[in-house]
Amino acid sequence: PLSKITATRGYGANVVLYGDFFDEAAAKAVELTTEHGYTFVHPFNDPEVIAGQGTIALEIIEQLPEVDAIVAPIGGGGLISGLAVAAKSVNPKIKVIGVQTENMPSMKESVEKGQVITYNGKATLADGIAVKTPGDLTFDICKKYVDEIVTVDESEIASAILLLLERGKTVAEGAGAVPVAALMSGKISGIRNKKVAALVSGGNIDVNNMTRVINQGLIKSQRKIFFQTVIPDVPGELVKLLTLIAGTNANVLSITHERSQHGIDMGMTAVSLELETANEKHVEKLMTMLKDHHYFVTLK
Repeated sequence: PLSKITATRGYGANVVLYGDFFDEAAAKAVELTTEHGYTFVHPFNDPEVIAGQGTIALEIIEQLPEVDAIVAPIGGGGLISGLAVAAKSVNPKIKVIGVQTENMPSMKESVEKGQVITYNGKATLADGIAVKTPGDLTFDICKKYVDEIVTVDESEIASAILLLLERGKTVAEGAGAVPVAALMSGKISGIRNKKVAALVSGGNIDVNNMTRVINQGLIKSQRKIFFQTVIPDVPGELVKLLTLIAGTNANVLSITHERSQHGIDMGMTAVSLELETANEKHVEKLMTMLKDHHYFVTLK
């Protein structure tokens, strides 16, 4: 994200952009250490980094001593490794659940296969945890101390970012929102009526992407829908359709009225609408009303 690049340069660093994912960038960083004599600080596969991350668990337990479960994101595994060791050393009964994106579930795949693997995944909203190959140190710790690893998809991440923004008044990046996404989508079992801490671990979201993320979240929660129908090509029919829609308290955001669309019968015209709606039940009520008035509706 451009916001990360700009902020890092603002602190006086020389930013080198290389590769599509962490793994390629890390390899380039190691190359630069050899070339210039730099010191390479690994972001997750380092005992001191892992230990430092463990202080998060101590803070959670201090604030919520009866915590039953902690849900945290996993990229290379440094954060959850430190957190899991610290939490279980205080209370072995605390469950530690990791969350990865479906586009890059490298640790989940590694744990399931019993060895560190490289997962050639895809780009994701959760760029901060887009790691192809977990660390060997973190793999061993996750295998021993992490109780479960689940995955979330891109639309679930977007919904979580939107919920945190609207309800929690918290700006979270994709990687930081995955624990909330897993809880919202019911991916984690056995935690109902339990005290659960979801770790929102970062807020470095690119403002330029915020609109796209919010839009995706609104679509996922059916607070925004797109649909198409056909109406007779005579005066008053469009007003009739819009009046029916207004009667359900749905708000029209945009409308396209297209006579020449391929496949439309003579004497008819296609209408595409973008609507602001309240929730899934509101959409269901709207669709039922339109069908009752003999409109053939296709949700897009």
